[in-house]
Amino acid sequence: MLKGDIWFLDASVIHAAYNFSNDSRVILCLDFQYHNSDNVHPNVVLKENFIHKENIEPMIFNRAKLRKQDIDDFISHISNSIDTIEDIKKAVIKISSTHVHHEIPIGKIYDILIEAAGIKGKEIYELCEEMKQYYIIKRSLGERFVPA
Repeated sequence: MLKGDIWFLDASVIHAAYNFSNDSRVILCLDFQYHNSDNVHPNVVLKENFIHKENIEPMIFNRAKLRKQDIDDFISHISNSIDTIEDIKKAVIKISSTHVHHEIPIGKIYDILIEAAGIKGKEIYELCEEMKQYYIIKRSLGERFVPA
């Protein structure tokens, strides 16, 4: 996402974003509800139609395939980096960045995290299971993920 970009995202589809900069970013998300419309165009939302440029192509990376051995090695690496619940956030960030450069479904990051946490004890394992449930399976409107 570049400065000034406007993206339309169906957040019901599992998705990912990654900040390649060392600078902090603020991304404003607006949620619109449309009645009687299956095909929403930016002109429905934007006051000035000239702002939206449909000819700009998104930046899409060519991602390398991951072999089973690569995934197994990655699980081992992640597992070795998790000692406490506080280490989970760093592990998630590390795993998430893999999706940017490798051909792996974004939902798979939680499977990798859960498998890596499997040998780290019940508390860490259950937290990772709860994260997957919250972030990609189901959560209620207004619900927040707060580790116990």
